[in-house]
Amino acid sequence: MALIYCPECKKSISDTAETCPHCGFKLPVAAEDFEKKVTQLSAAKTRGGGKQLTMIIGGCILIAVGIPLVTIGVGVFLIILGVAALIISFTAKGKYQVGDCPYCGTNLRVDSRMPSFICPKCKNSGIKTETTLETTHVYEQTESNNQ
Repeated sequence: MALIYCPECKKSISDTAETCPHCGFKLPVAAEDFEKKVTQLSAAKTRGGGKQLTMIIGGCILIAVGIPLVTIGVGVFLIILGVAALIISFTAKGKYQVGDCPYCGTNLRVDSRMPSFICPKCKNSGIKTETTLETTHVYEQTESNNQ
């Protein structure tokens, strides 16, 4: 069972629901008419490899320069900037894959560690395997999704 978004009120609902519990919208297509769509994913790529190394080196330099300047007051500011750069560089780690949303065709960057995805454009979710993105429910594109 997966969560989908109601085409009418855009709230999360179960993909097995016949009507939306929030607004009462009747989902247009029966589950037995569901045909799974699959799109391919690229190989996993490291997120921000060069920028991350630059931030680590820059953060260390700011801290090293700031320590002797603490008595002037500027050093505290430099140390804070250095620590912030280090925190940002270490939290930005991760791998991503690129593929097209099987519902609306939007190009997506998905985290390679996650077992599912949510498209930011059409708000539909699906299953992510090592090499594919797969639909989990019926989706009919409406005028509101095209905007």
